[in-house]
Amino acid sequence: MTSRKWIALLLTLICFLTGLFLPALTVRLQDIHLSGSHWPLNHANGHYAYQGTLLNRVLALNAHLNSSPALFLTNREPADIPSGIIETLNAFLPVSVDHYEAAETFTLVPRQYAAEYRYAEAIFTGENYSLTVIIDEETGLPLRIELTAEPDIISLYLNENGLWGSLTKYANTLSLGELADGPTGISTLIQSQSAQIRGTQLGVTVTAMPSAGTLLFKLTGSVSP
Repeated sequence: MTSRKWIALLLTLICFLTGLFLPALTVRLQDIHLSGSHWPLNHANGHYAYQGTLLNRVLALNAHLNSSPALFLTNREPADIPSGIIETLNAFLPVSVDHYEAAETFTLVPRQYAAEYRYAEAIFTGENYSLTVIIDEETGLPLRIELTAEPDIISLYLNENGLWGSLTKYANTLSLGELADGPTGISTLIQSQSAQIRGTQLGVTVTAMPSAGTLLFKLTGSVSP
């Protein structure tokens, strides 16, 4: 076979392989680019940033707290606490909240689509407790409440209200609907109760560790109906 025929055959083979693998390679390169990038949010130029539904923001916050690489945190800056949050907390917590130590706002931005989810985080301290609350900026709802207090305070609260009663107090504060029965978990150290908010993809959870004096309330979400 002449060299010219070898060259023609080689070129034909290269063209065939390129046509075979190029589409898959292009998609792969796009995926790599998207996973390592984020979409700029330019408010000065009138860019619309999707703030999502409450479910979107709940899912984003919980993913961030679980160290998901799909979101990154930005725009953390000092702020005042949302109006009415102290009254909301005093309605069901076992301590008297009267002032906050510090408060900041922050934004979670998904890496693969143009959106930004905004929150406020407030730290409260008292003589016998410390409290961290993450608040949905859009609705003012406390999405996560983490209380550390004297073990006797937490134990008395749970003895008086039980896990279900404690969870119901939190759910009533959110005013998102009635609770359906959910799983209860009690071990030597940790107690927990969860329930779905009927007719929604949202749920609530309370977790307590009385011996350590900790109590955690949080709003959760699910992508399945």
